[in-house]
Amino acid sequence: MDDWTSDVFGLRSRAMRAYFDSTVSRATLAGRFLPLLVASIALIAGGAEPLPPLVFSDSNALSQLSANNVTLRWAPPGAVRVEFQKAAWPGVRFEAGKAYGAMDWSAVGGLALDLRNPGGKPLDVHVRVDDDPKANGAVHCRQGHATVGPRERVTLVFPMEATAPGMRAGPAMETGKSSRRMQATGRPLDCSHIVAFLVFLAKPDQPRSLELFGVRWLPKPELSGIVDSFGQYTRAEWPGKLHAETELTERGAKEQRWLHEHPRVTDRDEFGGWKKGPQLKATGFFRAEQRDGCWWLVTPNGHLFWSIGSTCVRPESSGPIKGRETMFEALPEEFAKKGHADFYRLNLARKYGENWLAEWVGTTCARLPAWGFNTIANWSASDTFRAHKVPYTATVSCGGLLFISAEEYKHVPGPARRLPDFFNERFPEHYEAAIAKATAEWRDDPWCIGYFVDNELAWDSWAQLGTGGEYLTAREAIGAPPTLSARQAFVKLLRVKYSDVEAFAKAWGVAVRSWDDPVTIKPVQLNAASRADCSAFMTALAERYFSVVSAAMKKHTPNQLYLGCRFAIRPKEVVAVAAKYCDVVSFNIYADTVDPEKWKSANDLGKPVVIGEFHFGATDRGMFHTGLRPTKSQAERAKAYAKYVRSVLAMPAFVGCHWFQYVDQPLTGRFDGENYNIGLVSVTDTPYPELTAEARKVNAQVYQLHRSAAR
Repeated sequence: MDDWTSDVFGLRSRAMRAYFDSTVSRATLAGRFLPLLVASIALIAGGAEPLPPLVFSDSNALSQLSANNVTLRWAPPGAVRVEFQKAAWPGVRFEAGKAYGAMDWSAVGGLALDLRNPGGKPLDVHVRVDDDPKANGAVHCRQGHATVGPRERVTLVFPMEATAPGMRAGPAMETGKSSRRMQATGRPLDCSHIVAFLVFLAKPDQPRSLELFGVRWLPKPELSGIVDSFGQYTRAEWPGKLHAETELTERGAKEQRWLHEHPRVTDRDEFGGWKKGPQLKATGFFRAEQRDGCWWLVTPNGHLFWSIGSTCVRPESSGPIKGRETMFEALPEEFAKKGHADFYRLNLARKYGENWLAEWVGTTCARLPAWGFNTIANWSASDTFRAHKVPYTATVSCGGLLFISAEEYKHVPGPARRLPDFFNERFPEHYEAAIAKATAEWRDDPWCIGYFVDNELAWDSWAQLGTGGEYLTAREAIGAPPTLSARQAFVKLLRVKYSDVEAFAKAWGVAVRSWDDPVTIKPVQLNAASRADCSAFMTALAERYFSVVSAAMKKHTPNQLYLGCRFAIRPKEVVAVAAKYCDVVSFNIYADTVDPEKWKSANDLGKPVVIGEFHFGATDRGMFHTGLRPTKSQAERAKAYAKYVRSVLAMPAFVGCHWFQYVDQPLTGRFDGENYNIGLVSVTDTPYPELTAEARKVNAQVYQLHRSAAR
């Protein structure tokens, strides 16, 4: 998104540099836009929301805005119509000193944009806030997006990072029916120096339009006492909110009656396989098989199996409280001592009594089949495995290796979100030890489907959440010190191809005199030769990783499936090698549906595919954040689940999908701030009725629907 810092918006012009660097220019501009400045100062000083600081009462308002691949028109009585062109990042920019006066947003909780989608199709609206003229979509900015329905008028609220310390999102700053929180990400901003904000589209495939009626700054919400003794939000009411401890046992008794009346689907065998389907060879363990052009898993007793499950099935949902104690109405002493609060576990003890863990395991292992699920997926509690009621996937987590980085590449501390150096001599022994330990208890258990090893490895830049293309890992390797094992492996490949370092330098277009010289190269500088070489390195790196892991898996758990590394970033070279060694290739796919055109390459892998994570969320039941795929309500969340699962079932190569996760995350955030409404159950162990009912309905049809995918 470098367009946003180009001369189109004037941030590199002398005038704008003077504005940001010169006290005289700041004073002059402040005088020109005194009304806006006064409104902003009133917000910061008084803490209350002012009148809308940006209104478009006449066509003169257009002069306040900067356009990039858009046409701006004034629409009476008071709107700006933004007509986006078919381009990479078309949008409109609001600059400090031009559209608004004060750069200090320290007291601002959020930005409210009153707008309308006049078109007949949904419109994905993106907003970005910059704290430096050098912002480029990756640094010095925070971004958010939301989908606006056809002809829908809505207030989108963009939350600032400082709104909710330790949380991805805090309480709603506006609660009107037409108000919708945007999902925002990015590093913390310098809120005392906000230079601009942008409204744009991401690569529209056709011209689109948007009507903007006004922009308002909202104050930060008050956070004291927002969590009650059950871990719920105190300042709202909703269906299913718990008000007394006695309600826990009442709900538990009611659910037990429901479970008795709603056992697992009748066409399922003990493992959740298709009892009424074809009888195949019984091997005593799960395996994969392709039949009539469709991939399936097969149960130990020889029935077809399509894995529909939930991750994180465990009696835990904890988060830090240190320094945030005032957010809670009441904190048990044990929470205060530990510095962490786990209201889910506390509520389970209240609900089930002294023997709460066993009771929770029993209820959970009855719930999942009743809701049509047949898999306890990644990061789940081993107590649920030992129950032998629902098949499970186990987890192998390794870590402990140096990172591939041109910077300091120590493991701790190290560059965030980089790939471990799998060429390091410690890698094979280190991973084998981890695999041996993780598989020891489950290797002979027929209920164990297999193992995921690692999760969402950073094969490329995290800005390339897809098929990669920036070759970040390869570029970091060649730019690293000569002692890094990955760099040595890359240079070895290059020396085979090029006669000498001069030939290499000429082919890549870089200035190096020795093979030990670090090579610094940006994505835009990659040419045909360097791309080919980076691709070859990634293939070799993937070969090293998957061959070593596969060999260790075959040695220590020969009867169970190696389920891959749960790709988020999926470079084509790496995925091809994964298919060579994995029994099942896994991807975490957060989308409204699995697009058959986008994912048709999965059919050519020659291996089955499973989705390790997906979810949808809403904020209509006391939670602050929807997670990665927002919906408007619990009813819409349920429909989104069914639509997604049906899209996966229609794909011949896919053998399952796993919901992330079983219970909502803590209201005030887990270890990394995630506080998403993504559970099948709430913090009070109350199932979401809309979602679980829809899951039961569509999950009951998985075998019939997937069989039809082969036709």
